[in-house]
Amino acid sequence: MAPCVCDRPETRLRAGYLTPPFDAVHRTSIIIAIHCAIDRSMPIDTSRLVVFDFFGVFCSDFVMGWLASRRLEHRAADLIRDHVHPADLGRISFDEQCRRFGHDLGLDWQDVKDGMLSFAHLDHDVVRIAQDVARVAPIALCSNAPQGVVEGVLDRASVALPFGVRVISGDVGLMKPDAAIYRRVLDEAAMPAGRAVFIDDRHVNVAAAEALGIGGIVFTLAAPLAARLRDLGFLA
Repeated sequence: MAPCVCDRPETRLRAGYLTPPFDAVHRTSIIIAIHCAIDRSMPIDTSRLVVFDFFGVFCSDFVMGWLASRRLEHRAADLIRDHVHPADLGRISFDEQCRRFGHDLGLDWQDVKDGMLSFAHLDHDVVRIAQDVARVAPIALCSNAPQGVVEGVLDRASVALPFGVRVISGDVGLMKPDAAIYRRVLDEAAMPAGRAVFIDDRHVNVAAAEALGIGGIVFTLAAPLAARLRDLGFLA
């Protein structure tokens, strides 16, 4: 049986968002588990693992969306290096990231935060794909993100995803494409690299996973992803 949706039983307040109460998320995992147990035609294969990135796969890259809306693409590399990466590594909070953007650009930090998050849009087709995969094999999350932001996006959309393992860069101080973050996922899932598949929208991140022996899929759109997962036996 796939592990519980919530890998942390406590309720957390991060980046201005209250994550869902454990009982509610746990209840979702039980419903999914019961559905999978009843559906004998699709037994869960716990010897394989599908690992998903979050931003760029489930959700739009809200920082780049916000920068593009302000015609700041020419400054994106420097701003991301100076402000986003420290937050992704857990060295500063998401609020502090927004304060630094505001200081650099002469904007109110709360307006920066609200503006950025307005560009965080979930792809519900990918959500459904992941939920369907979870009826066949365990799924995990490996994301570069500040603490609390992934949880906040899912909470706002009232979406629960049955990740047995969640490794978020801001929580662990490791960031893709560092090999250590992929090893962290495999260790927590107790899964050999050769039995895992990793999905990410960035070629460099997929290449780093493949260098460890993990199967790689570069995400573009939901339909090609579903087709590839179907070829690999993760979808009916």
